[in-house]
Amino acid sequence: MAVDAGYMPEETAKSFMERYQGMFVSMPPETVLRKVLIDSGLVSMQLMLVARAKGYDTLPMGGFDQVTFVEAFDIPERYSPVMLIAIGKAAKPGHPTVRLPIEDVAFFNEMPKA
Repeated sequence: MAVDAGYMPEETAKSFMERYQGMFVSMPPETVLRKVLIDSGLVSMQLMLVARAKGYDTLPMGGFDQVTFVEAFDIPERYSPVMLIAIGKAAKPGHPTVRLPIEDVAFFNEMPKA
């Protein structure tokens, strides 16, 4: 798509594709799965942020029965559902939540000793 839009030369796109296909073919399945789960989480986060920016509410659902979902929606074997995301307008405002202080979960330059 980037080539068609004029954002990337065709040679660059071809080089990217060859390198990534070669990289993934040579990786153990556990490593590929780990990368897919990280990328899926990032895509999910972005989708939820975009939905929010457009006035929609979202709810991620990671705890679903994947086998039943795949069967119910006839998902091809090459796909592995990672997360379901409900997107819509909330019927009522959500309840307040509490978060850990940022200094307890984010660190700059070094990990705490304890």
